[in-house]
Amino acid sequence: MPVPEPRPAAAAAEFQRPRIIAATIAVACEHDVAGVTVSRVTKRAHVARRTFYELFANREDCLCAAYKEIVSRASLRARPAYEAQARWADRVRAGLQAALEFFDEQPELARLC
Repeated sequence: MPVPEPRPAAAAAEFQRPRIIAATIAVACEHDVAGVTVSRVTKRAHVARRTFYELFANREDCLCAAYKEIVSRASLRARPAYEAQARWADRVRAGLQAALEFFDEQPELARLC
């Protein structure tokens, strides 16, 4: 059986990106945005500080990535509802309703946004 080749550090760090973003969201939900620290995030994600800084310039950069992830999730719900309607006003109404329903189901994420 062939031995797998070691992955370069950058590739391994990129593999950790979703885990760090999820940890950032969880920490922000527990401690509010002001309580998000690199130490809390790395501890929650079970990654080294070095890995964090290979992926993000700083705490704010990571928070922006977490915010984009939340908006992406809401978009996944809103887009199909929007596209299912023919008239523009109906599209906007349906898309907004789907996004609001998503945030109603995810109040912590809504609060962060």
